[in-house]
Amino acid sequence: SYHLYNIPDNTLICNMIIPSNSNLSLGDFSAGCIISPSSDDSGDDDLGVSPTPTEYRLHPNYPNPFNPTTTIEYSIPKNTHVHLVIFDIRGRKVQDLYKGYQTQGHYVIKWNAKKYASGIYFVNMRTDNFTQTQKMMLIK
Repeated sequence: SYHLYNIPDNTLICNMIIPSNSNLSLGDFSAGCIISPSSDDSGDDDLGVSPTPTEYRLHPNYPNPFNPTTTIEYSIPKNTHVHLVIFDIRGRKVQDLYKGYQTQGHYVIKWNAKKYASGIYFVNMRTDNFTQTQKMMLIK
């Protein structure tokens, strides 16, 4: 797994699990961030799903409701551009979680919303030919 850190204050933004059968593809996570290997990597990439996804899918986040972190899983059946974005209830973009090219596989991102207010948020996944949105509730 990999950790994504904010450069100015070295705070953890999210965690990503990259399947062992794929290449790590660094996209534009957001300005001022770095990605680095996790020190607690057990080498276990078993997410409880089939090794080769056959459909695009943005899985429901868990836990939901959450405080302050939640896990977002998604699957892509072929290599594609992926854009994962968080929006608030008014439709304003809150944060880009991932923007870049990814290989076929299952992915997991942990979103830390500690700097955001309680409320309804949406995670939107867009690829070259797929879009899906899930509702999330942050309760502090």
